[in-house]
Amino acid sequence: MKRRYRNTKRKLAILLFPPILIVFFTIAYGAWIDYVDLKMSFTVPQEPTIEVASFLLNAQNNIITLIVDNITKTIENTDPNPLQILIKITNNGSTPITKLVVNNTFPKNWDPVQQPLIQHIQTDGNTIFFNPSHFTVVYDPTTKTLCTSLPDIKAATGRFLNQNETIFISLNTAYALIGNQLPPEYENTTLVYTNMVTATAYFTSWQSQPTSSTLVFTANISGT
Repeated sequence: MKRRYRNTKRKLAILLFPPILIVFFTIAYGAWIDYVDLKMSFTVPQEPTIEVASFLLNAQNNIITLIVDNITKTIENTDPNPLQILIKITNNGSTPITKLVVNNTFPKNWDPVQQPLIQHIQTDGNTIFFNPSHFTVVYDPTTKTLCTSLPDIKAATGRFLNQNETIFISLNTAYALIGNQLPPEYENTTLVYTNMVTATAYFTSWQSQPTSSTLVFTANISGT
């Protein structure tokens, strides 16, 4: 009788073992998946995101003046000269930014002058100016594109570009036709110029989508 009872218990244990094992591994697998999901949410960075805007600093209502000699039709100057363009790049995401590449394409007949001035406006109110040794500038006269690269923001300012912090880049540009005669097709018309800036942000090997800003300004002709 005892042997039959032991055999019954053994058979019952053998029958129950597989479903118990399946339940155990199912629970363990679910816990592992939850752990991996949680771990991934804290360890995998989001791609950085930025907001880009551009303005004229010294031209009210985005209007400038070409100063032309009435007799010779020579372009003597512009007002203002140089024209100052301000580029504003803000980290509007949660991922810190380690590097920025900014391409500014100047309008026809406008060329960059002087070195860009770059500032990091931090959330604590501090403003850090970039030393020229911490950025590079390359100008392509064929495409009229000035590429400004900030390869290591932390090395330049002591910290990454964090959420809601801003980089300001100030560019000076001058009219390339000063000293030349005003083209006949420019007379009795309002000239329209378009400046385009595109920026890309990086966090190690991750990069943002290129983000652009278009700045349109006009030029009136004034005789002397």
